[in-house]
Amino acid sequence: KQWYQRRVSITAGIAQHLYSCLYGTFLYDSERLRRENEVKTKTQSLWSYVNSFSTEFLNPLYKERKVCILPMISMRTIRLWRENWMAYHPFYRFQDPLFERLMELVHLREKIQSNCDELRARHQ
Repeated sequence: KQWYQRRVSITAGIAQHLYSCLYGTFLYDSERLRRENEVKTKTQSLWSYVNSFSTEFLNPLYKERKVCILPMISMRTIRLWRENWMAYHPFYRFQDPLFERLMELVHLREKIQSNCDELRARHQ
């Protein structure tokens, strides 16, 4: 999970909104048709939503590397994408308490950093 800058929830959300029609991002078959039907003025972009909550989708375990990630294409490595395909199953709820705790710690770190910056500014 540390290889990806964004959380799995963002890709699962994009996959779900591909068919939800809540955002104009995926309406019509081409950019020309989107322009002709004034999608930008009549709907909201999914990317506007994603960008407004960008910190919620960041993976706190991510570390930037200068290595190319190569996919494993063996049939043995293929797994069900639980966060997407099981999202609405009545007996399955994807919960990641460890990740939720990490997000709490990230927000706490940001708050502490902000307080430190404020104190430094006062004493300079």
